[in-house]
Amino acid sequence: MAELKVEFLDRFNHLNLIFGIGQVSKITGVSPRKLRYWEQQGYIASIDNSQGGTRQFDLKNLMTVMGIAQFIDAGYTLQAAVKRAHALEAVMPLLKRFLSQNIQSIELDDDHQGTGRIDFGVIDSHPHQHLYGEVRDDQTRFVIEED
Repeated sequence: MAELKVEFLDRFNHLNLIFGIGQVSKITGVSPRKLRYWEQQGYIASIDNSQGGTRQFDLKNLMTVMGIAQFIDAGYTLQAAVKRAHALEAVMPLLKRFLSQNIQSIELDDDHQGTGRIDFGVIDSHPHQHLYGEVRDDQTRFVIEED
């Protein structure tokens, strides 16, 4: 098993990931035309590019586009999808803080097929027990093991 240590996760949190409009479209399935419309309406924001190049988006806006698209696919109107996607943005810092402070390591299975386990460390109320999150065969579960 390959193991990613916490230091990697800390560095990942500080990356300044930038995506071109074509990449955002490919990742999310939202056409560049819709992305430009959503930007014009103020639903998303591209990075200021005074050079006049192609539109670029940061990770936060990529996630917003994904959220809007998922809510639209679920049957919400564009305005309702935007409102819900922006409400989820408030959850992201909380989730990021919790995960960055609690993930000890991530072990990937040798086949690198999206399976492995996440080490969340010892359980505070039971210091001899360790909590893991496992991803196996498109299913996830928590596992508690005794030290």
